[in-house]
Amino acid sequence: MAQVKEVMTSQVESITPDSNLEQAAQKMRELNVGSLPVAANDQLLGILTDRDIVVRCIAQGQSPKQVQAQSVMSEHVEFCRPEEPIENAVQKMKEKQIHRIPVVNEDYHLQGIIALADLATRDGHYQELATDALEKISVPA
Repeated sequence: MAQVKEVMTSQVESITPDSNLEQAAQKMRELNVGSLPVAANDQLLGILTDRDIVVRCIAQGQSPKQVQAQSVMSEHVEFCRPEEPIENAVQKMKEKQIHRIPVVNEDYHLQGIIALADLATRDGHYQELATDALEKISVPA
């Protein structure tokens, strides 16, 4: 079985907990992503999504320049380890209905991120895993 570390993106960008949401949104735009890990000294603390910014800040009438990532991020982050089988990571994505999952070591230091897109661009079994997961994720919770 292939391991997560074989397909994960290891040069993952993150933001700090005290980054404001405008900075986070700008980084998301630059990277063309909808979520960013929140980390301090490479230790994963949470994840911030574009939806978090909209629902927990803008829709509440707050300014993205005034609100820090730690105020609206999700703290209970699903994660996987570099040595885990890819199938385990995909199963977690299906269960939580998420498209990407951070990869951390035993000290919760961010090692990378694995996304369904990482699998969909590969051949055979990986594409099947991504397609199956996407079908499950796309079903309303």
